[in-house]
Amino acid sequence: MKSGKWAGTVDETGGSSKRRAEYEFQFDAKGGMSGFGPERSAVVGVVSAFHVRWSEQHTWGTMEVKGTAKSDGQIIATFKASDGGGGKLELKAR
Repeated sequence: MKSGKWAGTVDETGGSSKRRAEYEFQFDAKGGMSGFGPERSAVVGVVSAFHVRWSEQHTWGTMEVKGTAKSDGQIIATFKASDGGGGKLELKAR
């Protein structure tokens, strides 16, 4: 996985909100990942084969993300937020 900037869209379930999102990810050789997401949220997670999982800590609560990393530098994932929201996330390495 490529460390650096990633960008794409967050699409909340039901189409209530679709917005651009930018992340800064750092991947290590042991499968760990960390960085920052929207609103400078702290991101901590893991990468295993082509699966990714991370948590985002926001001022309003947490967001749990699970998805697939594709060989073309794309992440397609779903998320669930502690406030009851959820949806889909698509990112590409920049």
